[in-house]
Amino acid sequence: MALWGNNDSANSKPLLPVERQVREVTILTTQGITATGNTIIFQPIGGANSLPGVAVGTYVYSLDANNAVARLPDGSIVDQNDTAYLKSNNTVKSVDAANSKVVLTNNVMAILAANSLVYFANAITFHSNTQANTYYADTILVTPTRLANNLVNIGNMTVGWNHIQFKTNNDGTKRFLHETLIALANPTASNTSSGNTSSNGIFSGV
Repeated sequence: MALWGNNDSANSKPLLPVERQVREVTILTTQGITATGNTIIFQPIGGANSLPGVAVGTYVYSLDANNAVARLPDGSIVDQNDTAYLKSNNTVKSVDAANSKVVLTNNVMAILAANSLVYFANAITFHSNTQANTYYADTILVTPTRLANNLVNIGNMTVGWNHIQFKTNNDGTKRFLHETLIALANPTASNTSSGNTSSNGIFSGV
């Protein structure tokens, strides 16, 4: 999304570097059209491994008709760039490198024309106890309405996109910390769960 967007649609969280969930490992070109099913044949690129970087569990992304915008296999837009930032709804089930063939976990629901580009990306992992592990899940949209529906007490909240985490004090109480990522004038939320972090309900409603 653009950094100044006001809506919390499915993939509208700010695409700051720390918000990324995956990192691209390779881009391959389809051999022929793939209209149905979950098997994609790619153009061989030679060498011992014709599908470098592709492994079971790797996330899969197809591109639009102009090979310009990364999309999920169901045709929905991943983001506004030609790279993958968020986890897709499809992963690699099996790899046949000798025949340049990849079988996906789910069927391809958007037609892939011949010579289409397909992205493969792996999840970004961090060391344990690193806040980056939950940075994306702990970024929520704060609206004026939500400020009046707080479930936990966090002072001086700013309307817009905020990163929220908590620390547990020695006496067992929780101390919430927040960082304003993007301040917005009139944000609109449509998903009640987007007021929650990975560990706590912060706001109710939209």
